[in-house]
Amino acid sequence: MIRIAVVALTPRLEYAADFIFRKVLKSEYSLESPDDINPADGPVLHYRTDPEGQSAEVEAVGICGETGLPAQQPVPVNFGGMPVIYPALAPDSFPFDIFSAVFFCLSRAEEHLTTDRDKHGRFEAASSIFAPWIEQPFVDKWIFFFGKWLVERGLLTSLPVPECRWINSVDIDIAYAFKGRGAVRTAGAVIRDLLQLRLRRTALRVAVLAGKREDPFDSYGLIEAAGEVADQNICFVLCGERGGHDINLDPGRPVMGRLIRGLSGFSEVGIHPSYAAHHNPARIKGEIAKLAAVTGESPRASRFHFLLPPPPASLRILVESGIERDYSMGFADAVGFRSGTAHSHAYFDLEKNEVLPIELVPLHAMDSALKNYMYLSPELALERIKLLYINMLGTGGDFVTVWHNHSLSESEGWEGWRKVYTGFAEYVRQKV
Repeated sequence: MIRIAVVALTPRLEYAADFIFRKVLKSEYSLESPDDINPADGPVLHYRTDPEGQSAEVEAVGICGETGLPAQQPVPVNFGGMPVIYPALAPDSFPFDIFSAVFFCLSRAEEHLTTDRDKHGRFEAASSIFAPWIEQPFVDKWIFFFGKWLVERGLLTSLPVPECRWINSVDIDIAYAFKGRGAVRTAGAVIRDLLQLRLRRTALRVAVLAGKREDPFDSYGLIEAAGEVADQNICFVLCGERGGHDINLDPGRPVMGRLIRGLSGFSEVGIHPSYAAHHNPARIKGEIAKLAAVTGESPRASRFHFLLPPPPASLRILVESGIERDYSMGFADAVGFRSGTAHSHAYFDLEKNEVLPIELVPLHAMDSALKNYMYLSPELALERIKLLYINMLGTGGDFVTVWHNHSLSESEGWEGWRKVYTGFAEYVRQKV
């Protein structure tokens, strides 16, 4: 048990301490008033604004004692090759206010302090104050460095042995290229293909619908086979009404019902709230109900379509609907550690200064980011994912990858990308 003397107990400090000690360092802790501390009971960690030169102090120079948004973005400074924020002023203290630094990153305060967004309203990797370091789990490295510092001062017995898991996730935005459409939609698609002289596509469509060829987007056997080595498999199914960026099949169609039930045989099935539902809690609730009607149980996991950042109102409706984990915490235009960690963390509502009971599970590499934003070849993309995985081995956590069934189709610009998926699965198999 690590005892921490604090002058003011705040929700932010509790949130950061819980993540640092229970989640990452696997240690219990208590936050106590300095008046209740008896030095004879053993070493104590002091967190205060006026350090007194004791052996174990963290100077409170950051935002754990505040409410609302920070006044400004902190500027990272280099400390032993790590970017740190809220550096200590007292020479004998821990080098920076780790509680405020961790809180700042996990609460995503920096995203509230800038209006820089892409056309879909998403925070871009280049806008982060940690942009040069996003491919490193810098928050987890802070905490392990802090843990070593605590061990040296007798407050912690030892550091935990890092444990790494691979969470293999698949977003099903377009379940099939040709199957499952009604006669009118199919006829219209054939006419468009013929007018554009896409004769091979027309022939393939006819062959698939006649049962002579597999649908090119039917990569589910490959997903299941390669995912056998993963510690967890999750398939997120888009269930929104067709329109705009939402073009999946209705889950009520028999072909989708068979697919979803088949997925549940080897994977958890989560909800993929649609683009149109992003700011519409009622739609989110309706889409969850659609999926539950097929699976027979309410989903426990979600990821928003296009990785749209869920506003607090949408997260609250997820909680009310039984969602326990959301997997949207990642970059759409890059790979890396958006919140600086490979460990899940609860959502902190900065406006209400409180924690919501839903875990945000960071994602670290997505196929479309590698191909469409980073412009990597399949070979370079595989090496980049491996490097990300290697970067977290020293601190552990869940390495979350995102694929799409259509990106594994070896068609429509995704030729050669299957080997990225299967290659990474084989890499993990060898590491295990």
